[in-house]
Amino acid sequence: MKKIYLTIILGIFLLLGSVSALDNYPTIKQNDCINLQQICASCSYVNISSISNRENYSLISNVEMNYYGNGEWRYEFCNTSFIGEYDVKGQGDINGVDEGFATRFEVTPTGIEGNLGFYIILLILSLRIIILGFVAQDTWVAILGSFGLIIMGLFMLLYGINGMKDVVYTYSISIITIMLGAYIGIRAAVETLEW
Repeated sequence: MKKIYLTIILGIFLLLGSVSALDNYPTIKQNDCINLQQICASCSYVNISSISNRENYSLISNVEMNYYGNGEWRYEFCNTSFIGEYDVKGQGDINGVDEGFATRFEVTPTGIEGNLGFYIILLILSLRIIILGFVAQDTWVAILGSFGLIIMGLFMLLYGINGMKDVVYTYSISIITIMLGAYIGIRAAVETLEW
């Protein structure tokens, strides 16, 4: 049994080691430019072989990077309309020997990664407050919970939802969330006025 646990732990370390070997650039905002750079003091050239997105569309191929001194090579890439991960592959001659490199970067609607958890927490909290307001027959608490849905919808409109492929879906979900919050708030207010 100990051998099985040891094998699993070893497998996890090997997997983590292989994942961390790939350098990553920071997340950028959709339609913004990113400076791709490589450091190689002994290279006479560094080329980008290809930049492709997750749908395997090759966006550029065989482009030379510009030398800026002190071993720094750069290329400014601006075709970031696709939301998702981009793979960058290239090569350079280190001491006369061709060596390859691979990096990746992610594009989100806002340039912020991981905001889905915030929306889920805000949704659960708002729905609990709304349900508490209706169970306790306190419509003002339900109205307060509906404000949470409206705020969540506004955040989604302004900052988007990571993982969505199209901004149109994000706007649709945002408007539906705002309208649902407004409906619950107005309905609760009307019931309060009718008492």
